[in-house]
Amino acid sequence: MFHLGFISVRPTIPTPPSDTIPTETATVTVSGAGTSAVNGDYSWSAGNSRWEKGDYAILYDSGMQYDMDAKWWIADTSVTSGLYNNEGGDSGNCPKEGWTAQAGDNPAPTLA
Repeated sequence: MFHLGFISVRPTIPTPPSDTIPTETATVTVSGAGTSAVNGDYSWSAGNSRWEKGDYAILYDSGMQYDMDAKWWIADTSVTSGLYNNEGGDSGNCPKEGWTAQAGDNPAPTLA
């Protein structure tokens, strides 16, 4: 705690928004995707900085790989195809909802 004259300031540790999943979370579950192969449990791969399930990955794109506007992608890594994207979150927090179908079939998934 810091004392600034008559004001006390208590530093706080930021917590991620409840509508996102912090990166490095061990497992993320994708459900409800029209492209059913995308659905299931993804495991965090520290070496690749993304969640993976077979040929599929949930990854953050800084704008150079798939699309300049989208931040997060669920992609088929075997053909480098972005199936679903999301413009929310940031490099440390993946959005749970608000996904949009690109090369994947509707409906878009949710993450948990």
